[in-house]
Amino acid sequence: MSSDNKSNDTLDSMLADLDSVIGRSSEAKRDRVNLEAPTAAGEQQTYVSLEEREEATSATAEPMFTPPTPPSFDATRVLDDLMSEETREADGDEDMKVFGDERADDKQAAAMSGVSGATQVIAGGESEEKTAAPKEKTKKPRNEALGCLKSIIYVVLVLGLASLMGYYAACAVVDVMGLYVDGTTVRITVEQGDSTQEVAELLKQEKIIEFPLVFRVYCRFTGNDAVFHPGNYVVYRGMDYNAIVDELSQSEMSETVTVMVPEGTSLEGVAELMEENGVCTAEDFYKALETFDYDQYDFFKEISAEQRKDRTYLAEGYLFPDTYEFYLDDAASSVIERMIDNFEARMSDAFDTIKASGRTVDEIVTAASIVQREAGNGEDMPRVMRVILNRLDNPSSFPRLEMDSTQDYLEGLEHINGAAYKSAYDTYAKEGMPVGAIGNPGLQALNAAINPSQEPEILNCYYFASIVEKGTTAFFETFEEHEAYCIEHGIGMYG
Repeated sequence: MSSDNKSNDTLDSMLADLDSVIGRSSEAKRDRVNLEAPTAAGEQQTYVSLEEREEATSATAEPMFTPPTPPSFDATRVLDDLMSEETREADGDEDMKVFGDERADDKQAAAMSGVSGATQVIAGGESEEKTAAPKEKTKKPRNEALGCLKSIIYVVLVLGLASLMGYYAACAVVDVMGLYVDGTTVRITVEQGDSTQEVAELLKQEKIIEFPLVFRVYCRFTGNDAVFHPGNYVVYRGMDYNAIVDELSQSEMSETVTVMVPEGTSLEGVAELMEENGVCTAEDFYKALETFDYDQYDFFKEISAEQRKDRTYLAEGYLFPDTYEFYLDDAASSVIERMIDNFEARMSDAFDTIKASGRTVDEIVTAASIVQREAGNGEDMPRVMRVILNRLDNPSSFPRLEMDSTQDYLEGLEHINGAAYKSAYDTYAKEGMPVGAIGNPGLQALNAAINPSQEPEILNCYYFASIVEKGTTAFFETFEEHEAYCIEHGIGMYG
């Protein structure tokens, strides 16, 4: 049988069912279903439900017989099924089920409800607006490469964090045990009422420990929290936490001593003063000079490696002469640091002026150390500096400064062989300024080096002669004037 004949037979059968339903509804005096066929091909078909019952005309009249509820019927669905069946026959798909009752297949119901504007007649007189079933969302294929990359990053981060934690844990253990530290002694002061946190920060500042938090935790768990007594203590870099706690728990106060360092005193002279006053031994002082961290100061960074190797002592000129109160048996490194810190504090306002002049701090210190030794008094210091500059500015006529103080410095050295530094310091033997300072100048000499005299009678002077006993200095334009004055007073080479 051809598909056309089969479709016609099915249509006839469905129409017969339709007539049967309409007939039974009429006999039972039920509402009719009116169907309006589309007026044009392809135009949407509309169905109107008239299944509402009429109310009884009389409250006392009771129906003799209640007809059964007719099965729900959707003509649109029937026609749609017929059309779909022909398509599936051509494609070789299964025949579509024609359903005439209310238990329709879910998939077919979804297809039926896709017809726009269709209203389905439902038993019980209720109507529902059928909407298209939402399409099932398809999952995007997983990017396996991206997932693998995320996993690798996660593993790297975890391993990195674990390594970092392990590193700091190892450093903390080393700090607690006091390993791999230089052993430099340091003087610290614990004030009245200092907490464990304040003591820990002090120890960190003095480079005794590296981890203040670890120190605080150690004190808490060992029962040593807030047990520190006020006082002056000598500790060293390399002490373990237990030794530090024991030391800072003592209640004895260290004795102090007042030391006056005169202006112009050489570094070796400072070492002798410290030993004489019981602050530290001269030998400890020299050892501390070798390990001291000079580059923590910017003005030392300006000194080249070439200049450093030819110097007697790098700290010469920077141990500011002043009156100090030191602890007995103090740490030599603390003495050096305190004196250099004093220099930095006193000169801080002048650093910008020195830089603007085009000179370095080391050049000013070196010049000031000569001025300190050569001038007879403070008033003459700027004038001496003017003569030094006049000679430096005329190298063709005055290739060497020829300052007696540079020779005296080398001859006064006892800790090292001064003669070995003649070519670097002796201004009778070398041209220009010495490689470094020849003593530790005071503030007045430093100011004179920064601000040389502008007096007209000094601007053309190239010689001077000082009488130390009288505290006077004379200035001359010519060598003949200078020589005559020296002979007259028996000074210099004529003394």
